[in-house]
Amino acid sequence: MLSVGKGQPLKDGRPDPDVSIEQLYERLQEYASKQLKGEKIPPMSDYINQILLRSCALVEYNGEGWFGVHPLVIDNLKELGRLPDSKSK
Repeated sequence: MLSVGKGQPLKDGRPDPDVSIEQLYERLQEYASKQLKGEKIPPMSDYINQILLRSCALVEYNGEGWFGVHPLVIDNLKELGRLPDSKSK
């Protein structure tokens, strides 16, 4: 079993059903904004990050101790208007 957060296992490897799509987008938007400013995202193991890691939207850089949003996800967030598009400036 996968253990996340406060040591609570995910049942059958499934994420917490109380996590909404909006929460996932908000986390990605938060992390992508930091990443585009050159900030590193420290690893945090919670339900939302586990879902994002398992979907490959969030990438864990082994040995370096930080997360990053996949570049294609950043492009998608820009297309959805959740991040400023640097091309339109």
